[in-house]
Amino acid sequence: MFMMNVGKLAYHGPRPFWESPDIHPGSCAPNSAGQFGNPSGHAMCSLGPSLVMWFDYNSSVKQSHSGLGSQLCRFFLLAVAIAFGFTVGYSRVFLGMHTMDQILFGWLLGVWFAFTFHFCSRTALTQNAQTLLDTTATEFAKYSIWCTVLFIAALTLEMVNYFIFNPRIVISETWVSLLVQNCGIEVLDDAF
Repeated sequence: MFMMNVGKLAYHGPRPFWESPDIHPGSCAPNSAGQFGNPSGHAMCSLGPSLVMWFDYNSSVKQSHSGLGSQLCRFFLLAVAIAFGFTVGYSRVFLGMHTMDQILFGWLLGVWFAFTFHFCSRTALTQNAQTLLDTTATEFAKYSIWCTVLFIAALTLEMVNYFIFNPRIVISETWVSLLVQNCGIEVLDDAF
């Protein structure tokens, strides 16, 4: 989510229905219709986690089974993971919520997340989770405080990102008028 929020503020790309009166959004939910479109959070969060799950399954099965049936099952599950991400991304274009470049950027972030998580972070996170399960109450409190500090640091970085990029964003009157035309005036309360 952090990557998506930073990207949306840094690139502040408009949604297609903000620029063209011919495109009507499939949804006017305030948390999506009024936010910038680049990168697509749906594309990122559909392809990334599904690939993470496939990587995890693939690495555990690869160690225990190596037959043809296992390889076909792994290939089939990879195809399902990719098809799921691509279907969600395409649906966002079909609904008029994103352009294809916004979907591609979301997919790339999702793939980057999956590879980074699996090849760089997975072992350390697994060991850390096992350490948390094996700790006493006092050690658990120490780890809880550490996690809270990390959460506050991430939240602070997101706020700094907002204060850096938000003054630089120029909102077009066309964007505002088409957003109001398609979704109503109440969406502006949470927009941009």
